[in-house]
Amino acid sequence: MIKNYNYSHIISKNDNKRAINLVDNLIKSGDWCPNAPKFQTWPDLYEYEEFKIFTDTFINSCFQYLNFKSNYKLDMWVYRDNRFDNKKKNPSNRWHEHSKGKMNKISGLYYLKNLRNEGTQFKDFNVIPEQYTWYIYPSFLLHKPPAIKSFRNRYTIAADFEYY
Repeated sequence: MIKNYNYSHIISKNDNKRAINLVDNLIKSGDWCPNAPKFQTWPDLYEYEEFKIFTDTFINSCFQYLNFKSNYKLDMWVYRDNRFDNKKKNPSNRWHEHSKGKMNKISGLYYLKNLRNEGTQFKDFNVIPEQYTWYIYPSFLLHKPPAIKSFRNRYTIAADFEYY
């Protein structure tokens, strides 16, 4: 149900750094989504030049996953967390899904920076991250961030693709 799409031949370490820099600047300026977990950006990152490569590869991954092209609506954000912040957020009760009752929606994860290789927990399995890889899955799958062990920030791009 989860498929991975590797873009190591397209996305570079510098692309990741530029995206992280933008996210840090947004968070530092207080421009992050107050209705979401702390240090999650607004879902409009696809509008930024620094996220063009991630937007393009996410859309490509979604078309491959679905095996057809369609019209779509995007949301894309970054969730930044670390051991210290994660303890405050109580990750044990943060199970969620992205579908909001819509069956024409898929979601994706991409790990910009993940020093301890800490994936995402789904109800029946865990995603073990690979660099430069999008993980695409049905939006109704329950998942949550793990209890982060690293004191350094982990940056995860999350995105939703609603197709018509």
